[in-house]
Amino acid sequence: MIDEAALRREVCAAMRMAWLRGLSALTEGNATAALGGGRWLATPSGALKHDIDPDALLIVEADGAIASGFGEPSVDVDLHLAAYAARPDARAVVHVHAPTAVGLWGDPGQPDMSFLSEAARGIGQVGFCADGLDRAATRARFSAAAHAGAVILRWRHGIYACAESPLRAFALADMVEQAARTILTSRLARDWAVSQIEK
Repeated sequence: MIDEAALRREVCAAMRMAWLRGLSALTEGNATAALGGGRWLATPSGALKHDIDPDALLIVEADGAIASGFGEPSVDVDLHLAAYAARPDARAVVHVHAPTAVGLWGDPGQPDMSFLSEAARGIGQVGFCADGLDRAATRARFSAAAHAGAVILRWRHGIYACAESPLRAFALADMVEQAARTILTSRLARDWAVSQIEK
């Protein structure tokens, strides 16, 4: 039996943590969590994600229609639903804009995290997708990326992390952003060292 009140609080906590960690700013990002019976909690579009009231979360159905609540879900709710279809183990999806990860991996492709052994183990496989020519094509590409990994990096947009709970999904997204920060710092340090040698 799912404790809906507790799940609502956890969704809000995950989004607050994302804001505190700099993964999303103010109204950016969104999250969903499975209630069972073909229904999901969803953050409302335009809400200040660091200060959402649990009672403000919407309930959406499998077709994205609002079952209860006021406002509209994110336009990305269809991608969340595609992730659930691709990953039956997922009970929550957290989406953040993760500025370092998006900026560092500006082109589709698997980031090299091999020297970050702990991050590589914790994150696992990362799926990548670029938007298609229309929304249906974007959903298809996103679904394929979700099959590839529990973390999806959408080109020039952000991270979608799928997990068994909202806080675990946040943690995955945070690990990717932290790995990106570490890789960027390493590259900057290397470039600085090279510049000193060349002087």
